[in-house]
Amino acid sequence: MAEPFVEGLPVDALVLLVGPSGSGKSTWAATRFRSDVILSSDAFRQLVAGDAADQAATPDAFTVLHTVARARLRRGLPTVVDATNLTERARHGLLRAAGKEGRPVVAIVFDPVSYTHLRAHETQPVISYAVFCL
Repeated sequence: MAEPFVEGLPVDALVLLVGPSGSGKSTWAATRFRSDVILSSDAFRQLVAGDAADQAATPDAFTVLHTVARARLRRGLPTVVDATNLTERARHGLLRAAGKEGRPVVAIVFDPVSYTHLRAHETQPVISYAVFCL
């Protein structure tokens, strides 16, 4: 199997991308992880409602996203959740699922101010982030 993960991250980890919309999470993930390991809230909204921007579809989208995440964690597969994940409530079910399966958790927190500023002034934006192992 080709390496789906960033070097140094446990291959069976749950990786939570944390940051507001527009902070560079999806861009950053797309350049570092295979697409099959990324569970994007936008992609799941597209799947359940036919429109990635349909916020009314969010509850259904997250029900499906969490189901897929639990299945991947149960199998020991790398799982990257690309969603805002800003509140404890948003992270709780995912953290619980990882704990139940004995999987490590890594939070990658994005700085939206740096990304927005640099995106406006640079041809190649630099995405500012920090990595935390939970």
